Amino acid sequence: MEYFKDLNERQARQFAAIIAERNGWQGVRLVCGILPVSRNTVYRGLHELDSGEHLEEGRVRKEGGGRKSTLSVHPEYITIFREIVVFDIAGLPQDAKTMWLRLTPSQIQQIFSEQYHIEISLYTVRQIVKAEGFTRRKPVKALPMADCELRDEQFKVIEQQRKYCDEHGIPVFSVDTKKKELLGPYRRDERTAYTTEAVKVYDHDYSTFSNGKMVPYGIYDVKRNTGYMTFGVSHDTAEFACDCFAQQWEQHLRHIYPSAKSILILCDGGGSNNARSWQFKWCLIQLAKRLAINIRIAHYPPYCSKWNPIEHRLFSQISRVWSGAVFNTIEEASELASRARTKTGLAVSTSINRRIYETKTERNPLFESECARHIVKDEILPKWNYLVRCN
Repeated sequence: MEYFKDLNERQARQFAAIIAERNGWQGVRLVCGILPVSRNTVYRGLHELDSGEHLEEGRVRKEGGGRKSTLSVHPEYITIFREIVVFDIAGLPQDAKTMWLRLTPSQIQQIFSEQYHIEISLYTVRQIVKAEGFTRRKPVKALPMADCELRDEQFKVIEQQRKYCDEHGIPVFSVDTKKKELLGPYRRDERTAYTTEAVKVYDHDYSTFSNGKMVPYGIYDVKRNTGYMTFGVSHDTAEFACDCFAQQWEQHLRHIYPSAKSILILCDGGGSNNARSWQFKWCLIQLAKRLAINIRIAHYPPYCSKWNPIEHRLFSQISRVWSGAVFNTIEEASELASRARTKTGLAVSTSINRRIYETKTERNPLFESECARHIVKDEILPKWNYLVRCN
């Protein structure tokens, strides 16, 4: 009896059939009185032994067993579904393959019942929807806002500059400003976090009720896979960006690259790093003088900021550790950002810049002469590529 319990269903009925066969014409009745099997099970085992059929290794039952699916029994349901949704399918003129369904499975189920008098389960409706090629998807941000002229040429220039810097030991930094955040009980994003109870936050994001705002400026050392985050409390200006770089250079980077005579900075073409801004160039000149190093600048073309290494190598990890967090103070955000780590060795250092920066400043009368002396534009795409000399 203990041996019988360890058998699978096929082995059990064939074992019972063998015992019944050995006990003659009353063997079936005898086996059913001893083992917990029915007469039909024993007869089925006898039939399997007589036919000599063998199943694939690992199988207990033949293929095709079990209850048939609803769609295989009622293929007309798919035809009815197409009639129901024919006027509720939208598409894109520029992409005939992309379509979406305006009706929900519950609405389709209701139409089956009310108009066709067919009672159908939600599970079956979802099977039909899936069979017709519809699945739940989020819109993918893949279309550029506009075509940028000379986009590919600039990417080739950046690739060449990075290769040159790698060969000659020149540090390469990727810089940008992350999304500004309000301090206080606000929901920052749709991400979740492990909590014992739901964290309660304001139902509106009014800045007048906040404890201030936070401007996260990041520097990513491409070669060493290290991030440096500075959290400001004022405005994202060119002066703020250059001050943050100077602060991190003097605190950390100068000791890492003590013999550096020049560096390469990769940045976007807008915001505090605007390629057309006189303020950014003026602040770069002051930065080069302050650090006593030559600074080569390479701007990414418009609408191409996602290719800036800092976006997917540093900012993505900062967003990950900030998931579902509520920041009441800038110190909380800074401390949490410093915990960002990856298996590839990313480490993050953080600091806070409490200086107040003005957004409207008058153009310095020495700007033109300083530019002529310190800024050397490249022959290829000079609006995006130039060298800022320290002397």
